[in-house]
Amino acid sequence: MEWRTTKVWDESLWNDVETIYHRSFEAGGRKKDSILRGVLREGLGYLHAGYREGTPAAMAFSGRTQDPTVLVVDYLAVREDLRGQGAGMEFARLLAGWAGKQGYSLLVIEVEAEETPVNRSRIRFWERCGYRPTGYVHQYIWVPEPYRAMYLPLRPEADRPYEGEDLFRFINQFHRKAYRLR
Repeated sequence: MEWRTTKVWDESLWNDVETIYHRSFEAGGRKKDSILRGVLREGLGYLHAGYREGTPAAMAFSGRTQDPTVLVVDYLAVREDLRGQGAGMEFARLLAGWAGKQGYSLLVIEVEAEETPVNRSRIRFWERCGYRPTGYVHQYIWVPEPYRAMYLPLRPEADRPYEGEDLFRFINQFHRKAYRLR
């Protein structure tokens, strides 16, 4: 899979992956495009794209935190016709490899914690990618579903157990900055 990442808004790259993003996340479950643009404009995150044979195959959006060694994976999606074929795992590995080369020690994600078959499948996906779940369940005041943090250590010094509350501090740092950019 070919890998592209930008930390500034790239309309061409966004046009390549926008459909994957919009089809993968419902309108109420994704950030508005204007917020994503603002995050990149302010230097708070990255837009990642994966291509197979020159065609957009996957996308991710990640956010920086106050700790320069921690990166939040805010969204990751694979084109519908490629799901279940290893493209997501390949793309997640590329993201982890890229993050490690950029000096990040820890990747953090939030996953839906409600016990449903879809949510269990997503958690299993992230576990297969090496992410570790935490026991803490976080309830946002502005969204109804509960979330759990998962993490992937990229360096030996980050390879330790983390409390979910601590990981949500990173997630919330990024979200607070992102949503102020409306």
